[in-house]
Amino acid sequence: MRRPLTKISCLIFCVWLPLQAQQPKVRSLAALPRQGKIGARVQLEDLFAPKIVSTIRSGLPAIIQLDFRLQANGKEKTRALQIVEVKYDIWSQRHRLTFSDTVRFVAAFEDMKKVLSDFETRAFSSWPPPENSAALQLRLRVAVVAISAEQSRQLLQRLASSDYESGRSATEAGRSGFSLNLNDMISFFFGGEQRAHGLSNWAISPPFLPPSPP
Repeated sequence: MRRPLTKISCLIFCVWLPLQAQQPKVRSLAALPRQGKIGARVQLEDLFAPKIVSTIRSGLPAIIQLDFRLQANGKEKTRALQIVEVKYDIWSQRHRLTFSDTVRFVAAFEDMKKVLSDFETRAFSSWPPPENSAALQLRLRVAVVAISAEQSRQLLQRLASSDYESGRSATEAGRSGFSLNLNDMISFFFGGEQRAHGLSNWAISPPFLPPSPP
C-alpha cells in the first residue's frame, strides 16, 4: 500500500514544485528617501509564468503591479500602486519596459528579466506626515497581470492623467485606505475575470527616516 501512496505523493510534489516556482518573489526591498519623495530599490525574481511569457512574446502587454504600503510604528499610513508595463514590439524585436518615471528598451527576454531583477522606482511622492518623526517602513506585494492591447491603452491614459496614490489613513473610519481612482484601477484589472498569474508574499524594508523637504 505504501508504494502507490509514495508515487502519488511524488506526482503531487512534481506538480506543486513548478507552480511554486512561478510565484513572483520580492527578494529585497529598500526605501530611498530623498528630495521630499520616497523611492524604492526592488529586487524581484520568478516573475514570468509560462502564460505570461506567451502573452509577451505574442506582442500583447503584461504589467507588474507594485502594491506599496507605508507604515509608521507598525501601523499602515497610506498606500500607492505603481505599474511597470512590459511589452514586446514584434516589428523592432525589442522589449519595452515602462516604469513610473522612465522607459527602457532591451532586445533579449533574458536581458529584460535582468533589468526587472534589480531596479529603482517611485513609491510615494506624498504621504501623511508621521507622528513624532517616527521611523517609517515600506511594505510591498507584487502581482503579474496579462492585459489586452485596449486595456494597455486605457492604462497609459489613466497613468498620464492621474496619480494613483492615496493620502488617506488605512484605518480611517475602517476604510481600506485606497482613494477612488486606486479602487478603479484595481477593479480595472481584477474585475470580472481573474487575470493575475502570480502574487508574491509581502516584503518589508528596513526602517528609515522621512525624507527632507525638496
